Amino acid sequence: MQQEIALKACPHCGGEATLASPAQWPYLTHIVFCPSCLAKGPQGPDFADAIAQWTLRFGAEHPAEEDAAAKACPYCAWEEVVEGNNGLGNEPGHEGTLYFTACPNCLARGPHVRDKDGTLEAWNRRVGDV
Repeated sequence: MQQEIALKACPHCGGEATLASPAQWPYLTHIVFCPSCLAKGPQGPDFADAIAQWTLRFGAEHPAEEDAAAKACPYCAWEEVVEGNNGLGNEPGHEGTLYFTACPNCLARGPHVRDKDGTLEAWNRRVGDV
């Protein structure tokens, strides 16, 4: 039985985070994610690793250069991010294609949005003490 764990809020929207196992989403890893904006933390081989990476939040200590289009990854501080889409209906509980900005280093994904042009804005939005 999984015990209740206090997780940091989502760095992008402040939403309450939750855990997802490979049985709950279409990948072979464990994650911490935000049901409000669909941001996902770094993927881990188990919940302990995924929680540790979600909690770390290096991005606050190592922000991207001021003229950078995208802020550094809030989890690992990687400065080069990529834009992508999840494919039609690939996000459980959501219809249609959603777009996101992601960190190729730790595999975290920012908020998922319907407008491809809005991915960087959603990624750059940070709340609280990320």
